[in-house]
Amino acid sequence: MKFTKQEIIFNGAFAFMFAGLLVYMVRDSFVVEKVQRCSQRYLSSTEFSLDHGTGPLSPAQLVGTIGATQRGVYNNAKVVRVRGVAGERALKVTLRREDGDSNGIRFQWSPRSLEKTNSACLSYSIYLPKKFEFAGGGFLPSLYTGMVSQNGEPTVEDGAITKRIVWRNDGSGTVIVQQRDDETKGKYLDAKRFNLPTGRWVAIEHEMILNAPGERDGVARVWIDGKQVLSKDRVNWRKSDKLVIKGVQADVGYDNPRRAVKRPTKDTSVYISPMLLRWQ
Repeated sequence: MKFTKQEIIFNGAFAFMFAGLLVYMVRDSFVVEKVQRCSQRYLSSTEFSLDHGTGPLSPAQLVGTIGATQRGVYNNAKVVRVRGVAGERALKVTLRREDGDSNGIRFQWSPRSLEKTNSACLSYSIYLPKKFEFAGGGFLPSLYTGMVSQNGEPTVEDGAITKRIVWRNDGSGTVIVQQRDDETKGKYLDAKRFNLPTGRWVAIEHEMILNAPGERDGVARVWIDGKQVLSKDRVNWRKSDKLVIKGVQADVGYDNPRRAVKRPTKDTSVYISPMLLRWQ
């Protein structure tokens, strides 16, 4: 079969366009769009202080500061002096082999000044020991949302979600989205994973921008040591503008260590710098 000159040109142009589209699709699947770190773009901020002005907070003072949302803080958290982070103080968190309240800590930090916020940036540093056992996976502090009534008072948080940063058993990190009161299931926000180094301080930043109701314009981003490792656009976080960012779900611990295929063999400790929450 012979082709005319015009057919050859047309087919060549089509093949070139198809190849270009294929390259774009592959690139879009594997390349993370680079955006300036959220800590450099958000002006309003507040810090979860580990100091009361004359010294570090005691476990009892930590519990008093956090309130009723805490689990495990009194027994598993202690403010210690460290090097390598601003202020030279960090929260030492004990991760135990058991499930429940004895495994790490859990609490919600909801600054009053964050009311009715649709975009926020959380930053902190974490230190995992050199021979840290990732075991069956675990979780780190993340942003969460909740419902707010017309008068500004909290309501039953139907539809509330947590954009949870988790580590997997191979030491990689990723992000899952969990609904309120469902800590056993989660939907991966993105298939991409990033490394969580051990034996040194690692800076973590993550950003959450809620979508306009009815639109798929929500955003989730994560930076590790200043490098953007995850970017997810067109996220449908909410259906109502009453769902807003409420604060930080400050969870640090193993995920069901007794049920994991790869269980931790011993108790261990990790360190978290003071959390800094920014919004706009």
